[in-house]
Amino acid sequence: MAEKIEVKVPHRSTASAERMYDAWLDSDKVRVWMKTAGQSMGLAGDIRQVEIDPRVDGAFLLSDMRDGVETK
Repeated sequence: MAEKIEVKVPHRSTASAERMYDAWLDSDKVRVWMKTAGQSMGLAGDIRQVEIDPRVDGAFLLSDMRDGVETK
């Protein structure tokens, strides 16, 4: 069984909290963000899965291809 990992990413933005929250729940926007972020790190940006369950105790799944292997 995979252990749980907590991730915190501090970042300041001029966008409202509502706009940021809405963007995080939009899988198409997350896919664009992931592709751009990956490419800025020298990766291909081949995004395979973006699944977001925004309910309390929900989950999310983000994956991309790296060296021919899907990372989740």
